[in-house]
Amino acid sequence: NGAVFGAALDKHMKVAHICVTEAETLKKLYGSKYVQSAMQDIPQQVKARVDNGEKVLFCGTPCQVAGLKTYLKTDCDNLLTVDFICHGVPSPMMWEKYVAEQEQMAGSNAAAANFRDKTLGWKQFSLWMQFDNGKIYSKPIPEDPYLHAFIMDAALRRSCLDCRVKQTGSMSDITLGDFWGVQKHCPSMADTQGVSVVLINTPDGAAAFDEIAGQTVHEEISLAVIDKISPSRCHSTPEVPYRNGFLRSLAGSGFRRAYKKWLGTSFFAKIRRKAALLKSRSDE
Repeated sequence: NGAVFGAALDKHMKVAHICVTEAETLKKLYGSKYVQSAMQDIPQQVKARVDNGEKVLFCGTPCQVAGLKTYLKTDCDNLLTVDFICHGVPSPMMWEKYVAEQEQMAGSNAAAANFRDKTLGWKQFSLWMQFDNGKIYSKPIPEDPYLHAFIMDAALRRSCLDCRVKQTGSMSDITLGDFWGVQKHCPSMADTQGVSVVLINTPDGAAAFDEIAGQTVHEEISLAVIDKISPSRCHSTPEVPYRNGFLRSLAGSGFRRAYKKWLGTSFFAKIRRKAALLKSRSDE
């Protein structure tokens, strides 16, 4: 008897927030989307439902939650907000150009995509795509250029390099994240599909978690441990030296050429050789 707002991938491979009111439609919101999600008139939709007395859950990046809260101006008892530990989102241009080239190579339009397929487990997840002609593409992080570019922070939005939310703190009721290093801190909970960090930020968040706690296996952990394994909770991602060059090439030459020039093995081999040369000179 409520509504859930979250990011979904549409049939054109665009990521945007949508409103879901039926349980069977929630699957559209499942999974990570490693690209900026368009908000459009979502804040207005949320406000209309909250003002109407409906229960609403909104999930988005920390800055999207902060933007929504700023727009609403007042706290709402019937609104629950969820964000996640975010190290930044890539420019939508990178995803658009990547999809276009994947479609060209497949000779067909993309029909579905999963940014984090766990067939190989959560530690080495894959980018999976299905095309209208039945072809399937699946490559893990080290082999898929889009995931690699994302992990290397090559196309993060400028605002992510100096995130204001990280300076002021999350405005959400609950923050989710990956529990990297779970095998060290809670070995009994480690598995191949991954374990989540759940940070309770407000009394509303605590009440919501208490409602489902019986359906979970959970342990309390020190926040200091979480900040050690996930520094992105509090710190912006520093700008990498190849970001501007990669984005310029991306806009002018397309995804594959930009990737090969700025993130390919030859580029990093050159960087390593230069670093080794500078080190040898300093040793002299």
